[in-house]
Parts: sequence; C-alpha cells; structure tokens
Amino acid sequence: MSIVLGTGDPAHSQIEILQLLALYLWPVISLCLAKGFGVFQVRQLDGPDRFGEGEPANSLLIVFLIGMAVPFILGGHLGRLFPFLTVPAERSFAQGSAAQLASLLVMLVLIPRTRSYGGRRMGINLGRLAPGILLGVIAFAIVMPWMFWLGQGVEWIIRHYKFSVDTRHLVFQMWPTASVQYKVVLAITAVVVAPIWEELIFRGAIQTLFLRLLQITQRPYAAGGVVAIPTERAAPSVIVPGKTSQLEPARPWHRWAAIAIASIAFTAFHEPYSWPMIFLLSVGLGYVYERFGNLWASISLHVLFNGANFLLFLLSGRH
Repeated sequence: MSIVLGTGDPAHSQIEILQLLALYLWPVISLCLAKGFGVFQVRQLDGPDRFGEGEPANSLLIVFLIGMAVPFILGGHLGRLFPFLTVPAERSFAQGSAAQLASLLVMLVLIPRTRSYGGRRMGINLGRLAPGILLGVIAFAIVMPWMFWLGQGVEWIIRHYKFSVDTRHLVFQMWPTASVQYKVVLAITAVVVAPIWEELIFRGAIQTLFLRLLQITQRPYAAGGVVAIPTERAAPSVIVPGKTSQLEPARPWHRWAAIAIASIAFTAFHEPYSWPMIFLLSVGLGYVYERFGNLWASISLHVLFNGANFLLFLLSGRH
C-alpha cells in the first residue's frame, strides 16, 4: 500500500498553496542531490550481490511463497482479533492488515534460518538500519517533488476530461467515518506495516529473484569480456537443483530490468489512477535497493512517502 494523496476537488487550501511555494524550490534541490550522488550515471548502477557464493535462489523463493500464502491461510481467522470493530468494512480491512503483519513476521523469522548470512545479504539486518534510514531520507528528498508534480498532472487530466474517479486513497475515503480505534489501525498499517511488507516482497524477493534469473540466463564470459568457449577441461556452467554455478556479476541492464519488472508488479498492486506516481516511486525504491543493497533504505523511503501523504491529508482539513 503506497498512499497517493488526492485533493478530490479543484480548490486549494492554504496548506496546498504552501506546498506549491515550497515545491518550486524543492525540485532544484532534488536535482542537485541527484547530481551529487551520481543518480544520472545510469550505466554505473552496481550494488552488492544478495546471494552468498554457491547459494541457490530456492530458499528465497520458498520464503516468498510461504509469505504470500500466509494471508490466504490465516486471513479468515484474524477477524476475532478486532471485536471492538463492529462495522463490517472496518473489520475486513483490519483483518487484512493483521494477515499482512503475520506474513511479514513469518518471513522475518524464516529468512535468517533458510539463507546464508541470514538477513545480512538482503540488507535487512539491524546493523544496516541507521545508514538505511539516512539513505531513505536522501532518496525521499530527491523523489518526492517529482511525485508531487506528477500527481498534480494526473489530477488535472482527471478534472479536465471529467473522469469519474475518486483520487483519494481508500484509507482517506474511510477516514472521516472511522472510529478512533480503526483510525489507529489505518495509520499503523498505512505508514508502518504495509511499507515494510511490500518492500520485503517486491524488492527483497521479486526484484532479487528476477535479477538472479537474468544472471543465470546470460552467457558465461571469460576475463576481458570475451565469450568463454567450453572445452574438455572447462565445462560450461550449468544449473542443477539445489546448487548454483559460478555466475558473472550482474550487469547494469540486469539490475534495471529487475527494477522494471518489480515496478510493474508493484504498480499493478495499486489503484489505476495512481499508476504513474506509483511506478515512479517504485523505480526510485528499486534503484536505492539495487545500488546500496540496503532494504532499510527502500523501507525508509516508502515509510516517509506514505507518512508525508498521511500528514498532508491531516493538515489539509479534508477529513
């Protein structure tokens, strides 16, 4: 769940005017930061390998499949955790949130027990939390102004062509009539649980697995970039169940392709009106993870994005 704040009407409140004034300068700052951190050097995208030497992708794939299965297995039994929610729609959403949290916890327990080096290779060990948060803050400063202006453009198109679309996220649609207890569930789910779960699924699993798949399918190269021709003494690389051959390091186009595939899947997970903004956000999330190999960085960027939209919604007075 990535929240995209929609105005729902053409009128701008005072807070929105302040947003406009601030965001005329923010893109300039964003471009300077992007230049300073080498974001525009797209061919130099290179990050750490997320698999240990000889480690198969099977274990990560199994964890991913189990994590995706948990909400379907437990979803129907978690409604009893929320007896204080009497409205069916509220209980249903809270039930889904609890199932998402259960899935997240199961994956966090399984990862260090099924993979070499535990969560360190995935960049989700606690030792990388602090630098991950810092990277997330910097990435947020680079990405957020473009997300805002792209969102404004989408809303202008919707209003100009009179499309019948409620551009408010489901959370914001439900907020005005929600009970206090339910508002707590909404806020925690939208700002904390959903970003962590989605980054573990879409960046930690899907993007990583597709990157490995692209590495496996490339032809083996010898030193100097020359295609290695198998001989009797040098057998070609093969893939056997439970093992992986020595693979060439991932190339930039492998990483960009994995980012694009994960971003398409992530975008399809959201409301159609938000697809342009969500795809841009996902590319940013994928880039941060692919370059630094720190899942806390993409989680932090995602949390900040959802949290900023939630805060703007509360300050706008539209609730």
